[in-house]
Amino acid sequence: MMDLTPHERRELKDLTEQLIEATNNNTYWLNQVRETSIELRDRLNAWLDDDQEPDT
Repeated sequence: MMDLTPHERRELKDLTEQLIEATNNNTYWLNQVRETSIELRDRLNAWLDDDQEPDT
């Protein structure tokens, strides 16, 4: 997998949250786009959480 800094991890998570927020309550976003965005966020969060190094 890819080695990410804590800052890069936060940035990725923030970007996915921004994407979800941008599709909220906007009728021009298709439901499938929103659902895919949410799935992307969930998968990314699971991947980052699994790949996270333990705190020492």
